Amino acid sequence: MPIDIHPSADEFSAKFNVFSVPALLANPALAPEGPGVYVALMPDGVEFLARWGYFKFDQRMPSVINGHPILYAGMSSLCGVRHRIDNHARGDSRVSTLRMTLGALLRKNLALAAITVPKKTYFHFGDREAHLSTWIRQNLMFGFHSCSNPAQLERHVIRNGVCPLNISERRAHPFSRHLMAIRHEMIVDARRIQPATAANLEAMESG
Repeated sequence: MPIDIHPSADEFSAKFNVFSVPALLANPALAPEGPGVYVALMPDGVEFLARWGYFKFDQRMPSVINGHPILYAGMSSLCGVRHRIDNHARGDSRVSTLRMTLGALLRKNLALAAITVPKKTYFHFGDREAHLSTWIRQNLMFGFHSCSNPAQLERHVIRNGVCPLNISERRAHPFSRHLMAIRHEMIVDARRIQPATAANLEAMESG
């Protein structure tokens, strides 16, 4: 049975302002332009994590803000919180590890196929990015907190809380390794298909 410890939940709730993605897209000024820390929350986050096997690897419940489980925490020191949230909400997965991970998990549900970049481990979904953006708009919320040293607060949130979709800071965690394996599988599948597609196009052009 999952353990409901909600690490530092009261502290998190006191720091972060939370809005739905549609609200943030309709009124970008809700999010600060300057540096800060942000979190991606999902009202049905516990069910979502259970669906993808999180509790097989970790019995701790994710941290919560205003009753909503945190899936992911990030920070921005240069481009600003508003810009980073926009990247996650409707950007290109090449500049959002959150989108890459969600896309890899939802590949069958949203009919997503990765488009890889030579010699890189990141990928995107081409014109299907819009379908991922729609899912994010319908399912996620973002909270944020302006601060002068966002890297320090981000480390605090990740180390003292439970943010299941963060990977780079939690590489030793079994669920992070599971997510990395899912993303790697998507890259392998894409690279198996893409050379054949390129060869077919070249044959058609030469013919």
